[in-house]
Amino acid sequence: MVQNKLKNILDKQAYTRYFFLTALVMLPNILLLLVGRDFWFSFWIVLQSIMLWVMLTVIVSNVRVLVMLTIPFLLIVPAECYFIYTYGYPSTKFVVALLTETSWQESKQFLSGLWLILFVSLLVMAGSSIWMIRDLRPVLLVPRRFQVIGLTLFVIIITCWQVSRYQPGAPLPLRQFTLANSFPVGIGYRVLSYAKSHIEGLKNKQLVQHHHFGASSSVLDLTLVLVIGESARPDHWGMNGYARNTTPKLGNRSDVHFMTNLITPWTLTTYSTPLFITRKPATYNGIFPEKSLLAAFNDAGFSTYWVANQDGLKEMALHIGEAGQRKSFNFAVRGDVDAVFDGEMLPDIDKVINDKSPKKFIVIHSKGSHWDYHLRYPPEFRIFKPDQIDGASGKYNPSQRNTLVNGYDNSILYTDYFLNELIKQLEHTRKPSAMVYVSDHGEGLYENGCKILGHGNDTDTNFHTAGLIWVSPELSASRPQLESAIGQNTKSPLSTDLTIFNTLADLGGLNMTENKYSLLSTKFETRQRLVNTSTGIIDFDHSSRDGSCELVVKTESPHLDLH
Repeated sequence: MVQNKLKNILDKQAYTRYFFLTALVMLPNILLLLVGRDFWFSFWIVLQSIMLWVMLTVIVSNVRVLVMLTIPFLLIVPAECYFIYTYGYPSTKFVVALLTETSWQESKQFLSGLWLILFVSLLVMAGSSIWMIRDLRPVLLVPRRFQVIGLTLFVIIITCWQVSRYQPGAPLPLRQFTLANSFPVGIGYRVLSYAKSHIEGLKNKQLVQHHHFGASSSVLDLTLVLVIGESARPDHWGMNGYARNTTPKLGNRSDVHFMTNLITPWTLTTYSTPLFITRKPATYNGIFPEKSLLAAFNDAGFSTYWVANQDGLKEMALHIGEAGQRKSFNFAVRGDVDAVFDGEMLPDIDKVINDKSPKKFIVIHSKGSHWDYHLRYPPEFRIFKPDQIDGASGKYNPSQRNTLVNGYDNSILYTDYFLNELIKQLEHTRKPSAMVYVSDHGEGLYENGCKILGHGNDTDTNFHTAGLIWVSPELSASRPQLESAIGQNTKSPLSTDLTIFNTLADLGGLNMTENKYSLLSTKFETRQRLVNTSTGIIDFDHSSRDGSCELVVKTESPHLDLH
């Protein structure tokens, strides 16, 4: 009698801890159902997650083993909940890429103000895991025959699904069906998917090292500069119609052509910036198996330089090595407190511009408008005030929007100064020269009640980015139709992929230029603009906008040209 009573207590203990475990595991799914940007999309993910959890419960049955299997996922629960609450959809393999490929400084800035919350949540999850395992008797939740039946059904279902989805006549919904958005099973999918891409990237890295353009150029004298900007959204540039005059210097120049409708296919620096200097398609998310423009200009007899105020991430770091000379100004040993202003690079850039080499290609990677905004410019550029937030967590407070915008606009004002100084340096040489500026992506600033700040998400403001071209009179004189072509083409709907690469190649007179992608060409063609979102590849111009954040979401659209 006593033995049976003890057994019932132990069984009750096992079931109690199982249901507690289930509640923890389902937290991200419940949150997704509450705050997800699309109810039916969220409902389907939650249904998948519940079915998979029940199946896993039946197959494993032992609560102690189940807890041990799920501990790694429990430790991820706080971060996944934060991501879902912030963006309204589950994390993706690109979030895994961001966390593994970005610099430590970038990660610290991204999480500033959240460390305590995430740390405490992590401790709670770790403590809960220990409590659930401690003194837990190995009780089976279901009889062994149900375990065998469950495992058999699982294998049959997975096998049938995988076989049928690859059949020639398989319907599109079946081919596109994925468990990657579920939790916790989907986390494994995301990590494996990223690992697969990473391995493919390592293979392509070897191909890059053996690739050669064999490019040539008939140009004899030219200084060509590419400035890579950071987080510059075009609607905050005075010369593009913004109410504040954030571009007093460039805006007064008639020889600067602003790209009024430019987008980037990616809203993460690590993916967006390689598109500027390689022929990488918008839909390619691994390391593209070709060298960059730096190598092409080397082949064509140019001296090449890389001057940077940012770390080169992943693929860009690979191409930086192709530059003949390199100099870094990234001395941010205490976060961004010690980061230099972009203007402090100007004396060294001036030396490069005035180098004796007649043909030069110079890439400058600026800090631009990277968070913290108020650390991007010296005191004399504090025009819009207040511009400094009290406490790192202020950036997660939408009520601080006005202060954030003031700091951001001051950073654009400083970019205006920096770019104008570069142009003046090029003008001083009185030789053929050109400068192309393009930002990696845009930036969210809590506009229209949206609670998303920064970049790396699917908001419309993240995909729109700033870009401009300046060409010297000496270069324009040698190419009579150049100015008119640029003036017309920069007003077209543009995407950074292929456009920036071929425009730079055309400016340098490279024989590998595809004219239909060059802004200098009278044969320039507008084309379908594809962007990478959390839900897949979308035709940007035939998509709709969802909610106050204007998330780019798929609608019925023309055929996607993925080649």
